[in-house]
Amino acid sequence: MTKKLTCFYVILLIILTSCKEDKFVITGEISKLGTQNIRVIYTSNGTVNSLWVPAVEGKFTIEGNAPDITVVDIFNQQKGQIAHVAVENGDNIELKGDMKDPYGIKVSGNKANEKWSGFINGHKDIFIKGNSTIIDIEIEKFIRENKGNIVSTLLLMNDYTSLSNTEHTDSLLSLIDEKAKPESLLTGYKGMIDNDMTNIPKKTVTSFILYSKRDSLESFIPSLSKLSLLYFWNDENENRGVIMKELKRLSQKYKKYELQITDITLDNDSAVWKRRIKNDSVQWKQFWALGGRMNNVLYRMDIRFAPYFIVTDSVGNPLYRGKSFEEVEKVIERKAKP
Repeated sequence: MTKKLTCFYVILLIILTSCKEDKFVITGEISKLGTQNIRVIYTSNGTVNSLWVPAVEGKFTIEGNAPDITVVDIFNQQKGQIAHVAVENGDNIELKGDMKDPYGIKVSGNKANEKWSGFINGHKDIFIKGNSTIIDIEIEKFIRENKGNIVSTLLLMNDYTSLSNTEHTDSLLSLIDEKAKPESLLTGYKGMIDNDMTNIPKKTVTSFILYSKRDSLESFIPSLSKLSLLYFWNDENENRGVIMKELKRLSQKYKKYELQITDITLDNDSAVWKRRIKNDSVQWKQFWALGGRMNNVLYRMDIRFAPYFIVTDSVGNPLYRGKSFEEVEKVIERKAKP
């Protein structure tokens, strides 16, 4: 009888240990969040998942599937970021805090999230001010002091503002131990640097809908003009002011030719976006993409870094894709000739 019981418990243990949970769970209790639908975005198995989850009196539960560790971005209905957390199947993560103090929200459930949120909590003053230079200095310091910690990779891939400076980012990435930088956290970055900018995709740029500076959803339709110019940027682009002046010049120069211009930020934080465009004084549509580079619209267009330009004809066929404004102007000038 004892042997039979022993065998039973061994078999039961094998069954239980072999059945790894096929989901992760994130629960939140955020004061001043109220009752609303919140937006959740994460990548799993090469697919971008975007879903709405109800929050009732600040409480919500998010369930998803991620066989490998990934980052989940959580936004409120006003497009403000609540938090970003690292999860994989089997994780139970808890968020607690105040919507009026997003950089003070505590994340618990595993050591990685506790240390990651602890870094943000401890540096919330510079995050609130949006001081990208100081943020990057502090992240670089953390990486040098925590080479074997996965939080170094999480900070570099998600909070470092100079990610598109690939040479410097690679040097920081090389400092991190292999075990602390799983492939699933590097997929987006590696895709960005592996992208062949000289290979113009054959697929057309189709109409899309994004949040505009008017705080509403608006559409961009290539067929409304003979030529369209899309400018993608983020807060770290130091030459954005110069580019905006040049875009205004092109807008006037080719006004009769019906050149349609739009600019789209890759930044996750809508507050940063609104601060940057406040004094732009432009007539064209300005968009913010919820989820940044992982937004479905940007993902379909294969936009992986900024600054970046796409020029299309009236049916959305790409005439140029790349980071050279000089080439943009050459293409437009050539196509606008009578």
